Amino acid sequence: AYGQQCPKAAGIIHLGATSCYVGDNTDVIIMTEALQLVKNKLVNVIDELAKFAMKYKDLPTLAFTHFQPAQP
Repeated sequence: AYGQQCPKAAGIIHLGATSCYVGDNTDVIIMTEALQLVKNKLVNVIDELAKFAMKYKDLPTLAFTHFQPAQP
C-alpha cells in the first residue's frame, strides 16, 4: 500500500520497519472511532435517564435496605 503511494521508495520503504508499525497505528484509529461511538451512546443514555428522572421526580417510591423494604 505504501509502495503504491510512493513508487520511488517502494524498494526501501519496509527496511527497518515491522508490520506492527502499521498495525499499532490502525489499532489506535479503530479504538478512537469505537470510543466515539460508545461516548455518543452513553451521552444519549444519560440524557434519556435524566428525562425519565425529571418525569417521575414527584412519584413516591418504596426504599430498600439490604434488599428488604424499608419501614415508613
